[in-house]
Amino acid sequence: MGLACKLLEVLSEAMGLEKEALTKACVDMDQKVVVNFYPKCPQPDLTLGLKRHTDPGTITLLLQDQVGGLQATRDNGNTWITVQPVEGAFVVNLGDHGHYLSNGRFKNADHQAVVNSDCSRLSIATFQNPAPDATVYPLKIREGEKPILEEPITFAEMYRRKMSKDLELARLKKLAKEQQQLKEKEAENEKPKLEAKPLEEILA
Repeated sequence: MGLACKLLEVLSEAMGLEKEALTKACVDMDQKVVVNFYPKCPQPDLTLGLKRHTDPGTITLLLQDQVGGLQATRDNGNTWITVQPVEGAFVVNLGDHGHYLSNGRFKNADHQAVVNSDCSRLSIATFQNPAPDATVYPLKIREGEKPILEEPITFAEMYRRKMSKDLELARLKKLAKEQQQLKEKEAENEKPKLEAKPLEEILA
C-alpha cells in the first residue's frame, strides 16, 4: 500500500493540491489482493480472460508475468493496445474513484485481459479502495471546467450505480444477441426450399 500512497501523492501535487489530498479523500483506504490465473486456450479468439471494465477503486497496481495479455483502449473499444510485460515492473491503473476525484483530468483505465493459446498466464493485482462512506466528488475544479458529477455521493453509492449499469449493459447485449439470432433464423426459414419430386418425374 505504501507504493500506491506515494503514487497518489504525486498525482495530488500534479493537481495543485497538498500531497496527502487523494489519500485523505479515501478516509480509510483498504487493500485487496487478487491473483488471476488464465489457463492456455487452444482458441483464444473465442473467449476472454477478463471482460472489458474499469476498476471502481482509487488506484490499482498490477504485476503480470512475461506471457502478457493485458490490453487497454483509448477509443471506447475500437482498438486495443497490448500492455507489454516489463520484468519487475508494475502496471498502474487509475480507478473510477481516482478519476472522479481528479474531475476526469486523470483517466480511469479501460482494460481487459485475453488468454494465450500457448502458455498459461498469471497476474497479481492489488486494489486500493476508499472507505464505503468516503465522498466521491472532484477535489479541485479548474477555471472553465464543470464537475463530472452532479453532486457528491459516497463510494458505496458510486459502486452500486456502477454495478447496476454493468448489469443493464450485459442485459442489453444479451438481448441484442438474441434478436440477431432470431433474425438469422427467420432469414434462413424464408429462403426458398427445393421442392422434392419423385424419382420418376426427375428421370422422365
